[in-house]
Amino acid sequence: MTDTSTLPGRGTLMGCRGPKSPAWGGAMTTHRIQIDPAVMMDKPVIQGTRLTVELILCKLAEGASEADLLGDYPHLTPGDMRTAIAYGAASVAHTGF
Repeated sequence: MTDTSTLPGRGTLMGCRGPKSPAWGGAMTTHRIQIDPAVMMDKPVIQGTRLTVELILCKLAEGASEADLLGDYPHLTPGDMRTAIAYGAASVAHTGF
Protein backbone atom coordinates (compact mmCIF):
# COMPACT_ATOMS: atom_id res chain seq x y z
CA MET A 1 0.00 0.00 0.00
CA THR A 2 1.32 3.44 -0.94
CA ASP A 3 1.30 6.04 1.82
CA THR A 4 0.01 9.30 0.36
CA SER A 5 -0.44 11.07 3.67
CA THR A 6 1.88 13.81 2.44
CA LEU A 7 -0.21 14.73 -0.58
CA PRO A 8 -0.88 18.45 -1.04
CA GLY A 9 -4.16 19.67 0.42
CA ARG A 10 -4.47 18.91 4.14
CA GLY A 11 -2.31 15.84 4.08
CA THR A 12 -4.73 13.38 2.48
CA LEU A 13 -6.86 13.32 -0.63
CA MET A 14 -8.31 16.76 -0.03
CA GLY A 15 -6.48 18.03 -3.11
CA CYS A 16 -8.80 15.67 -5.07
CA ARG A 17 -6.08 14.77 -7.50
CA GLY A 18 -7.07 12.01 -9.87
CA PRO A 19 -5.62 8.53 -9.94
CA LYS A 20 -3.37 9.42 -12.89
CA SER A 21 -1.83 12.39 -11.10
CA PRO A 22 1.85 12.01 -10.18
CA ALA A 23 0.97 12.90 -6.59
CA TRP A 24 -0.89 9.60 -6.28
CA GLY A 25 2.22 7.54 -6.90
CA GLY A 26 0.18 5.22 -9.10
CA ALA A 27 -2.12 3.97 -6.34
CA MET A 28 -5.39 5.34 -5.01
CA THR A 29 -4.73 4.78 -1.32
CA THR A 30 -4.17 6.87 1.77
CA HIS A 31 -3.34 6.01 5.33
CA ARG A 32 -7.12 5.83 5.93
CA ILE A 33 -8.20 3.87 2.85
CA GLN A 34 -7.18 0.24 2.42
CA ILE A 35 -7.58 -2.04 -0.59
CA ASP A 36 -7.00 -5.68 0.25
CA PRO A 37 -8.29 -8.69 -1.71
CA ALA A 38 -9.04 -10.43 1.61
CA VAL A 39 -11.28 -7.60 2.84
CA MET A 40 -14.64 -6.88 1.19
CA MET A 41 -13.65 -8.37 -2.17
CA ASP A 42 -10.90 -5.82 -2.84
CA LYS A 43 -13.18 -2.79 -2.47
CA PRO A 44 -11.68 0.31 -0.85
CA VAL A 45 -12.52 0.33 2.87
CA ILE A 46 -11.78 2.53 5.84
CA GLN A 47 -8.51 1.22 7.30
CA GLY A 48 -9.09 -1.42 9.97
CA THR A 49 -12.81 -1.78 9.24
CA ARG A 50 -15.12 -3.48 6.77
CA LEU A 51 -16.82 -0.15 5.95
CA THR A 52 -16.52 0.44 2.22
CA VAL A 53 -16.10 3.84 0.64
CA GLU A 54 -19.09 2.85 -1.50
CA LEU A 55 -21.29 2.36 1.59
CA ILE A 56 -20.37 5.76 3.01
CA LEU A 57 -20.99 7.53 -0.30
CA CYS A 58 -24.31 5.71 -0.86
CA LYS A 59 -25.55 6.56 2.64
CA LEU A 60 -24.66 10.22 2.13
CA ALA A 61 -26.33 10.22 -1.31
CA GLU A 62 -29.47 8.77 0.27
CA GLY A 63 -29.61 11.72 2.67
CA ALA A 64 -27.83 10.45 5.76
CA SER A 65 -26.00 13.18 7.63
CA GLU A 66 -22.49 12.98 8.99
CA ALA A 67 -24.00 12.77 12.48
CA ASP A 68 -26.21 9.84 11.35
CA LEU A 69 -23.22 7.89 10.08
CA LEU A 70 -21.06 8.69 13.09
CA GLY A 71 -23.89 7.48 15.34
CA ASP A 72 -24.44 4.30 13.34
CA TYR A 73 -20.73 3.49 13.06
CA PRO A 74 -19.01 4.70 16.26
CA HIS A 75 -15.52 3.70 15.04
CA LEU A 76 -15.91 5.98 12.00
CA THR A 77 -14.36 9.44 12.38
CA PRO A 78 -15.19 12.71 10.61
CA GLY A 79 -11.76 12.48 8.96
CA ASP A 80 -12.60 9.00 7.64
CA MET A 81 -15.76 10.39 6.07
CA ARG A 82 -13.95 13.30 4.42
CA THR A 83 -11.33 10.91 3.09
CA ALA A 84 -14.03 8.62 1.65
CA ILE A 85 -15.69 11.57 -0.09
CA ALA A 86 -12.37 12.81 -1.46
CA TYR A 87 -11.50 9.28 -2.61
CA GLY A 88 -14.81 9.08 -4.49
CA ALA A 89 -14.22 12.48 -6.07
CA ALA A 90 -10.70 11.56 -7.12
CA SER A 91 -11.80 8.23 -8.55
CA VAL A 92 -14.13 9.94 -11.02
CA ALA A 93 -11.98 13.01 -11.65
CA HIS A 94 -10.60 11.70 -14.92
CA THR A 95 -13.55 9.70 -16.20
CA GLY A 96 -16.30 10.67 -18.58
CA PHE A 97 -18.84 10.69 -15.75
